[in-house]
Amino acid sequence: FRRDVRDQRHLLNYYPRLGLENEFQALAGTGTKDSWALHYIGMGGIGKTMLVQQIRCNLAEQHGMTAAHVDFDHLNPNYPRRAPGLLLSAFAEDLRLYEDSSVVKTFESFDYAIKTVHGTLESLYRTEGRIADASEALGRIEGARKLFVDALKQIAKRSTPLLILDTCEELARIRSDGTLPDNVQVTFDILEAIRKEVEEVRVVFSGRRPLSRKGLNWEWPG
Repeated sequence: FRRDVRDQRHLLNYYPRLGLENEFQALAGTGTKDSWALHYIGMGGIGKTMLVQQIRCNLAEQHGMTAAHVDFDHLNPNYPRRAPGLLLSAFAEDLRLYEDSSVVKTFESFDYAIKTVHGTLESLYRTEGRIADASEALGRIEGARKLFVDALKQIAKRSTPLLILDTCEELARIRSDGTLPDNVQVTFDILEAIRKEVEEVRVVFSGRRPLSRKGLNWEWPG
């Protein structure tokens, strides 16, 4: 894994952030029915990237977790309305590297399902100039999402799946009325649907601003 080698080299200069690492360790433990995701928020340059690297390369393994990492800075902006499967596809690229042939075959079926959906949506855009709304986009990837869940269930028999979403500020800002933009809502809907079927899943977000105004036992003051 070329990225792992690069990140481990960067981590030679990592300064432990025990408070932040402890929050992850609490998440990686038993968790609760309502607490299965963690969001690190902070301005640029304070070390979020290295913290995510530390979690993915070292802490996840220490806690028996299989990590998949998506950086929204590199995710095609067609997500989610023209290409709603891109988030799950990016996770799948990481997860399949750790698993046996049975899981790989499930991911191959998933790949085909996503390719088919994206081809259909692209055809609609080219022939009719129409872009699917958020609910339609989610509906179209439901079959592929179920295949992704099947793969996660197989992974969860041996380790805890960890989904990391980095540079989340690339998702749109919260609207002035407090409602969530489509790309944020679709992301939340996908993750929550996965969590309902695979309770072992843990999620880590990292970015410069909040994706919602409140969560479990907290409310953003901004």
